[in-house]
Amino acid sequence: MLLKCKNCFQKGTACSVSDDFNELAPLLEQADMVVFATIEAARLSKEQKRELVASLTKSASSIMNIPEQAYVVIVKENETDNIGVGGVLLSEKGK
Repeated sequence: MLLKCKNCFQKGTACSVSDDFNELAPLLEQADMVVFATIEAARLSKEQKRELVASLTKSASSIMNIPEQAYVVIVKENETDNIGVGGVLLSEKGK
């Protein structure tokens, strides 16, 4: 999970919070370019997320001619009670 405390930006120091950004930051510093893609969906299995991230990265890399290593994909999962389609909550569709 990424936290939004912004201490590193305000103080100009390394992140003081132990979150996932600490793994991402060195990669961002080394990159010539970074492409962020955020996918919002209902709950997905780990295998579905793995396949989605790999497929999206490969396809976008090919289309945009940007190396796969430049892509950061963030999957945001939503409960079906929080998604509406055509005026109906997904959790209530088909009932």
